[in-house]
Amino acid sequence: MIEVFCIRVTGCPLCENVRQALFQAAEKLLIKDSSRTTIKGDGFEGRVSTDRSTIRIASLFGTRFDAVIETGARKSDVTYIIRSPYDRALGGVRPTELENN
Repeated sequence: MIEVFCIRVTGCPLCENVRQALFQAAEKLLIKDSSRTTIKGDGFEGRVSTDRSTIRIASLFGTRFDAVIETGARKSDVTYIIRSPYDRALGGVRPTELENN
């Protein structure tokens, strides 16, 4: 199971459909091995990007994603992490990183 943790939100609060779109965008980027995508929904649009870096805050770690969400005249910047089963099992090290060492 993939877990999502919001690290920072500036601007307006995120409603449930925006949070869900952020999760789906991150999942899409991981599966397609892409670095950016756009999102659009009822009353919002934006872009999500990742450089696939792993960030750690205390014992919480995962792949970092950044998003800019626009809802009408308001804009929000979001930083969040996705933690996969590999992150939990391997302490934040992905299998491809193990192979390269």
